[in-house]
Amino acid sequence: MIIKDTDGTVLVDRVITQDDLNNGIQVEITVDGGKVEVTAQVVDAAGNPSPEVSDNALVDNGAAPAPSVELLGDTNGDGVYNSDELGADGTVTAEVTLAAGTEVGDRVIIKDTDGTVLVDRVITQDDLNNGIQVEITVDGGKVEVTAQVVDAAGNPSPEVSDNALVDSEAAPAPSVELLGDTNGDGVYNSDELGADGTVTAEVTLAPVPQWVIA
Repeated sequence: MIIKDTDGTVLVDRVITQDDLNNGIQVEITVDGGKVEVTAQVVDAAGNPSPEVSDNALVDNGAAPAPSVELLGDTNGDGVYNSDELGADGTVTAEVTLAAGTEVGDRVIIKDTDGTVLVDRVITQDDLNNGIQVEITVDGGKVEVTAQVVDAAGNPSPEVSDNALVDSEAAPAPSVELLGDTNGDGVYNSDELGADGTVTAEVTLAPVPQWVIA
């Protein structure tokens, strides 16, 4: 029995045993240059060789090209979405752009802040031309989107993500008071007015709540 690998290197060259007849022979074949091939031949006791037989396949184990992903609508670019920047439904639009080398028939997976899969489908030509937009739900003061491509051979790209904080609560209202109405009747007389005929107003700012996003 003679068995050769992709490069023609002899891996097995020995007498056939009963176990070989019963169970066959398994060998490990090294991949070379994107392909793998095995060749086998039997030579009988009289020295007569069988035809060589072979099997081969291509090998694609390179990572798929990673997409890019961006959360849209942060108009002031501060990394925090306020109530005006959120969509009417409280979501943020994310845009996934597919990298060069991505092909129709590859698969795209997009997840939201909670890791919920929003998109898991085959990539189309329109996706390659225009990207993919999805709405991401805000969760606990933050928003995040994650995207990944898996090529036709099953090789995944690295996961890529974008995230931002969300503060859509109304700012705390200040308090304001006109001072100097000494008798508290709501009417300023000449004595209560300032020498220049003005009234002093005092604005007190409310405490700003402190929040931390883990």
